[in-house]
Amino acid sequence: MSGQFRLRGLLALSVWTLWLAIGLAGERFQYGFEKGQAIHYQTKQIMKTSMALQGQQINMTVQTEELTQWTPQESTSQNTFVVEVKSLRLRFIQEMNLPFGKQRQEFDSTKAQKSGGNPLIQVLQRLAKRTLVLHLTPQGKITKVEGLKELFQEMKLPGGQFPVAQMAEGIKDQLGQMVVAFPDKELNPGDTWEVPLKMTLPGIGRMETRMRYRYEGPQDSLARFTFTTSLEGKLNLKTPLGGQVAATVKTTRSQGEFFFDPQKGQMVRLSSQTDLQFTLHLQVGQAQQPLEQQVSIEVELKQVPGPNLEESSASSGN
Repeated sequence: MSGQFRLRGLLALSVWTLWLAIGLAGERFQYGFEKGQAIHYQTKQIMKTSMALQGQQINMTVQTEELTQWTPQESTSQNTFVVEVKSLRLRFIQEMNLPFGKQRQEFDSTKAQKSGGNPLIQVLQRLAKRTLVLHLTPQGKITKVEGLKELFQEMKLPGGQFPVAQMAEGIKDQLGQMVVAFPDKELNPGDTWEVPLKMTLPGIGRMETRMRYRYEGPQDSLARFTFTTSLEGKLNLKTPLGGQVAATVKTTRSQGEFFFDPQKGQMVRLSSQTDLQFTLHLQVGQAQQPLEQQVSIEVELKQVPGPNLEESSASSGN
C-alpha cells in the first residue's frame, strides 16, 4: 500500500511540475502572414459627440462600417511583412441635431452616388477606393505606410487645399490600433507593456498618450489581452490646417480587449470603448470662447471568413 501511495504522490508531483513549467515558460507573440492568403476584417465604429458653445447645443452621431482585405505581398526582408490593405466596402451614416434643425448624410460604396460638391462625400469616395501597403515587423510595429498621401493629393475643398497630412495621420492612427504592437519578449499572464497612442479627433485635431496592455492568459485556443489608457490636464491639439488649439482635458478613458490566435499569428477580434470630455479654447477676435465637448467612441473589429459583409446595424439605423 505504501508503494502505491508513493507512486501516486510522485505522479501528482510530476503533473504539478509540468503545469508549473508550462505556466512559467511564457509565450512570444508574433504576427504571421502567408503570401497570397488574404484575411478579411469587418470594423464597426459608433462615435457620439455633444458640443456646447454660447448656450447652443449640437449633437452628432456617426456610424461607420467597413470591410477590408489584408493580402500579404512579397517581402525583401525576413524581419518585415508587406501587406496590402484594400477597402472592399464602406458604409457611413452621420446624423446631426443642430439649433436650426436636423441633418442626415449617408454613404454606401456599393451604390452609385454623386458627391454634388459635398466635401464629406468626396472624402468618403476616396476612402472607399483606397489600397494601402503596410510594412510591419513580426511584433506588429508599423514602419511604413504606402499610398496615404497619394489618396488625397489632388483633392481641393472650398477654402483651399485639403489637409492631406491630417487625414493621412488619422488613417495611420486607425491602422495602428488594429495592429497591436507586442513587446519583443516572452509574456506570462499578468505581464503588461505600454505603447504610444495617437488619437485623431475628426475636424478638431490629434492628441497623444500611451496605451497600457495586459496579457490576461489563454482562453480556449486564443490569447486574451486587455488595454486601457487615461489622460487629464492641458494640451495643445494639432488642427487639420496645421495650427494648434489649446484644450483642457477633463477625462479621457479608453479600455477594451482583444483576442489573438497565437498559432496563426492573427488578430481575431477586438472591442473598445473610449470616452473623452474636454474644452477647446477658441480664439474669436480678441476673446477666447470655450467649446465644451463630450465624445464617446465604440469600436468592434472581427475577422470574417469571406468577402461578404454581414448585415450591418448602420444600414438599419440601429
